[in-house]
Amino acid sequence: MNLKELKKLQNEPKEVIEDTLESLCSTTETMSYTRQLTDEEYSKAKDDLAQTAIKQSIIQKEFDQIKEDFNAKSNPLKKKFAAQLEIIRTKSVQVEGDVYHIPNHETSMINYVSPDGIILSSRPMLPEERQLRISTQKSI
Repeated sequence: MNLKELKKLQNEPKEVIEDTLESLCSTTETMSYTRQLTDEEYSKAKDDLAQTAIKQSIIQKEFDQIKEDFNAKSNPLKKKFAAQLEIIRTKSVQVEGDVYHIPNHETSMINYVSPDGIILSSRPMLPEERQLRISTQKSI
């Protein structure tokens, strides 16, 4: 059977096609292949896809809500954990409070000193900080 005859055969009813092919074949084999959908099958496939998309959208919204609830509970713990880990890693804690600016005229630096007497940092003196204090005595 040639290609032209096979194309003509496609217009016949399914039973005629199968009988003709059965009589012409030498052997048969089971395998996977692609078959075009009929208009009815195509329409049903589109409807099934729409239903699946709706169900998937509902489930995704539920999942997003669960994830949001989880993150609302988890994120504060993550932040607390990170802060505690930083304290352990650096063996220090961040403190807010008054520090003292102590001038060192020998080095022309201003030392930032904690209430415990520990030098936290230093910077160069500004020009107005370099002026020495002048004590004036009142004339009598």
